[in-house]
Amino acid sequence: MNQYDVVVVENAVLDILLNVEDSDIAALGMQKGTSSPLGSRKGRIEKYFRQSGAIVFPGGSGANVAIHAAGAGAKTAFLGTVGKDDAGLMIRNDFQKNGVDPYLPRKFGNTGVCYTLITPDGERTFLFEGGQTYNYTVDDLDIGIIENVKYLHTSLYAFEAEPQKSAVLHAMKAARKAGARISFDFANAPHVSSNRKFMRRLLADYVDIAVANLGEAEALSGSLDYAQDELENLCRTSIIKLGAEGSLIVDNHKEYRIPAFPAEIVNTNGAGDAYLGTFLAHLASGEDTESAGIAASRKAAEIVSRIGAR
Repeated sequence: MNQYDVVVVENAVLDILLNVEDSDIAALGMQKGTSSPLGSRKGRIEKYFRQSGAIVFPGGSGANVAIHAAGAGAKTAFLGTVGKDDAGLMIRNDFQKNGVDPYLPRKFGNTGVCYTLITPDGERTFLFEGGQTYNYTVDDLDIGIIENVKYLHTSLYAFEAEPQKSAVLHAMKAARKAGARISFDFANAPHVSSNRKFMRRLLADYVDIAVANLGEAEALSGSLDYAQDELENLCRTSIIKLGAEGSLIVDNHKEYRIPAFPAEIVNTNGAGDAYLGTFLAHLASGEDTESAGIAASRKAAEIVSRIGAR
């Protein structure tokens, strides 16, 4: 069995990006900067995107992490589920093109879709339709891969519904037993607010590297200071992304202030994923925490200066 540096078990979806004005967000009945299910708005949103010149490409937070890890030199695999449709095939091919080994059962139905509205300030507003994403089961897991990885990564997005929730938890348990380090992204502040008790238990029991932006950290703990203290007690390593202020990493009780690199902000979509994928790859290669953080910050600056998360 090949040993991977980084394995991601999360959501592989089709990203549909559109540049809009703040007034468009309001007209579509959404709150700027949030993530929510597409639900009954599907017909209206799909019509809006068809008429507005949207950009379509493979995406998903965890998928972006995997591709950036591979791009930084890590031997990387992705575990998830897609539909038996053109989007699922596109996602599989995209992983292979970018050096990621895809373990993607294709199940009858549609591949998940994430609609992303980007306002002029670079803020993102998400609408998500899961499709076959949530139908990832324990039986779909290749435990041999999980038991031979240096870093396993997932996020709160992978715990939204069964059977995916149980499958990902099973993967974390197997990775922990095998001695892998586990990385976990908070994903979204409203999700964190709704799952504080579950999050704290998950972090304490399984997670080595906790990753959050400022809003997500505050959603868990109330303030940056409290979040820093709480995460330091729960996990060996915590990363709090501070946008233009860079990032704050605490590793084994030692603090590192990582600066942001200059960039003309075109789109913040995927910057955090680029940061994390690069960070994990550099750790897996044997670099120290501070050096990995600097490389990650440099990559994030590159990503915000162009359209697309990769």
